[in-house]
Amino acid sequence: MKARAFLAIVLLAFVFVPVFAEDVTPALAPEVIDAIGKFAAGTDMENNAKAIVMSNVKPTMLYRMLRAQRTYAAKPEKLIFTDKVEINKKLTLEFACQLPDSYDPAVAYPVVINLHGGVSRPKPIPIEMLSKSLFGMLPLGDNAKYIEIIPQGCAECTWWSAAGVTMITKSLRQVAAKYHVDTNRVFLAGFSDGGSGSWYGGLFFPTAFAGVVPLNGTPLVAGISGGKVYLTNLRNRSIFACNTADDPLYPKLIVQPVIDKILELQAPLTFKMFDDGGHTFAYSGKVAEDMAKWWTETTRNPWREKVEWAAAATMPNRCDWLTIAEVGETESSSPYEPAIVSVPSPMRLGITMDTAYEGEGIKVAAVEPESNAAKLGLKEGDIITELNGQKLTQPGIIMQILASLKDGDEVTVKFTRDGKEETATSKVTKPAPREMFKYNGKPGWCSATKVGNNFELKTNNVKKILISLSPEFVDFTRPVVVMANGVTVFDGPVEPVVQSIIESYMADFDPQIIATAVLEVEIK
Repeated sequence: MKARAFLAIVLLAFVFVPVFAEDVTPALAPEVIDAIGKFAAGTDMENNAKAIVMSNVKPTMLYRMLRAQRTYAAKPEKLIFTDKVEINKKLTLEFACQLPDSYDPAVAYPVVINLHGGVSRPKPIPIEMLSKSLFGMLPLGDNAKYIEIIPQGCAECTWWSAAGVTMITKSLRQVAAKYHVDTNRVFLAGFSDGGSGSWYGGLFFPTAFAGVVPLNGTPLVAGISGGKVYLTNLRNRSIFACNTADDPLYPKLIVQPVIDKILELQAPLTFKMFDDGGHTFAYSGKVAEDMAKWWTETTRNPWREKVEWAAAATMPNRCDWLTIAEVGETESSSPYEPAIVSVPSPMRLGITMDTAYEGEGIKVAAVEPESNAAKLGLKEGDIITELNGQKLTQPGIIMQILASLKDGDEVTVKFTRDGKEETATSKVTKPAPREMFKYNGKPGWCSATKVGNNFELKTNNVKKILISLSPEFVDFTRPVVVMANGVTVFDGPVEPVVQSIIESYMADFDPQIIATAVLEVEIK
């Protein structure tokens, strides 16, 4: 058991001006102050971090400097601007940002990251089109002043993938590097695929957010990229979610059972189901007052006294100050059962679409064995042009048609194969209900509660835990005591470490959640 640093997801960066209390600056050489200033601003961070480590700066001093009040860029001429994010060497996307009319660099502003729908398209939707349709979409009140970011996604960068996480976090970082962001009031929101992406943020990387706003989406989508969804993770963030019962993509039939389970788990969820409206945000006016109130009252406390997290060995494993560092069986444990939901299956065709196809209709990438598509004789490479006489101008039409069918109804499909048009008819069968969020193998799970300098851990299938500490979280002049499953696993002093501060700041770029030490605890 020892204190050590760790590295997490890069989220935010801030402009830094080296202006500190008189008792701090004289102790440091000018070149060290310069290195700290550049490091805090995100300039050549690795080299400046090395210079800081080699200097005589004390942990407490460095912590105070990184927490100090900063200055930000003045109000720009254009309140709406765009910028680019390099996802990887092959993919660069854009984001749009809008500042409030009254932007004042002395004021910290909430941020809304608004994720768009249709993210699985081969080519990204033009950023100008996204800006016109999405800015100001959320009814947060006539007097609401906030910064809004609209990232661009595509099939190579869906919101429920590592690339999507990179796009979201880098967009936020680039904005926060110039403009005054209230890092305790950052919200992830979206409609359709954007709504599902908001669920994903709450399930997999909630540390940066005060709350999430999923609109006409579902946590079911969060597992598409192979991630294992543990609904208990939603206990960590406030959620304001809405759906429409007649949504052909996410109907009440499949959404409500998952919502009921989340509420049963006592997650902080406000949910509204509207009877009609289809796959639209037509209920905006009906939800305006409640959403504005929730948004105004919701804030993040990164050093709250209880954190709970479940993680498989290969998934994101951190929430706020708690990290599951190693998953595995131990002698001691506390009871934990992942939440499983039985979801009625909607009528399905049983194909995987070729997202790279850009022609008319829908190209089949794969056909599920014994599915309705297999009964119709569809094969990989077929291009479906009509279903029950309706032309397929977009993928959602298939789901709309199938949603109206009952078990045993007939369906007729027109498709082209090798350039020849063909027609097939077959009776469709509705699949049996599915058990969602049920996986082979147990996740690692930890519920951690702090009172003063004392931590109580309840763990299941976890061998190692990391606990981030800061002066506003614990008293470093007193011992820290950690109990796991009723057994004392650590009792002793913990000292702030410069390397921990550097790695924490590089990881989060958030002065509200700088760890000055990280305690590593082994569970026997």
